[in-house]
This record gives sequence, C-alpha cells and structure tokens, in this order.
Amino acid sequence: MNKIFLTALIMIAMVSFTYAQGQGREKQKEKVDKVQKQEKKNDRGDKEVKNKKANKQDSDEKKIEKEAEKAERTDSTASEGNAYGKNKGDLKGKEFGQQRAEEAKKMSAERKANAKQKIEEQEQQIKGNEEKIKNARDKVKKQKEKGEISAEEEKAKNEKINKAEDKVKKMKETVAKNKKKIEETPLEEPEME
Repeated sequence: MNKIFLTALIMIAMVSFTYAQGQGREKQKEKVDKVQKQEKKNDRGDKEVKNKKANKQDSDEKKIEKEAEKAERTDSTASEGNAYGKNKGDLKGKEFGQQRAEEAKKMSAERKANAKQKIEEQEQQIKGNEEKIKNARDKVKKQKEKGEISAEEEKAKNEKINKAEDKVKKMKETVAKNKKKIEETPLEEPEME
C-alpha cells in the first residue's frame, strides 16, 4: 500500500510540475507575441525612418560625391601650382626669397605699365569718338539748314547722337576710375625688416 501511495504521490507531483511548465510556456508565448507585435509596429515606424534615413543617406552620398569632385578638381589644380620653392637651384632661404621678391616687383611694374598703355589707348578712342560725335552734330545741322532732312529725321539722328554721347561719358568715367586706381597702387611695397 505504501508503494501505491508513493507512486500516486510521484505521479501527482509530475503532473503538477508539467502543468506548471506548460503555464510558463503559455506566458512565454504571450511575451513572444507581444514582442512580435511591437516589432511589427516598430518595423512600420522603422520603414518610415529607414526611408527617411535612406533619403538622407542618398543626399549625404550626393554631397560626398560633389565634395570628392571638388577635391579632385582642386587636387589637379594644386598639383599644377607655381611650385616656387621646388626649383631653387643654388639659392637657399633668404637669397631665394629676395630673388622671388625682385621677380614679383618686376611683374607688378610690367602689369602697371600695360594698364597705363591700355588706358592711354582708351583715352585716344574716347577723343576719336567725341570728334565723330561733333562732326555728326554739325552734319545733321547742315543737312537741316539745307533742307535735305525733315524735322523727324533730325530728331531721330540727334537721339542716336545723344545715345552715343552717353556711352562715351560712361567710358570716360570707367577710364577715370581705372586711371585713379592705377595711380593709387604703389609700384613697390615698402620693405619689412
């Protein structure tokens, strides 16, 4: 009888133990279901976020590509630079710097001389244009006195002459500005000690 009682007791313990384990599995299933639901919601949100991130990444990639292209352009131009210090020859430090300064002063003087020459040419052109305008006014006046042109034709020709005069005035102003700028620019920079 003891054996039967002991066997029944063991069976009851096993049943209750397996039953408890089953309930634990149900709770685990519920937890897994909750987690899966949350993941689905997050996936929807993540898809939107991923789309936004993807768009952002695309724009970032485009920016990076543009920057790389700019860098390539600047690299190619940087490698084609003056490289003043590369071919010094026998000169060192201070001597090389002094030579470069002399070259720069010569270049500055040349540019200033070229600019002055250009301005003189422009001034000559302005004088020539003023003469042409004066001759045109005289010609129109003579034609009107002789009766070769009507009042309307005279008015139209005078308007053209006035427009030409305005252009000459503007050209004079720009030449004067450029001339002043050249005169203000020093030929040689003061030496620093």
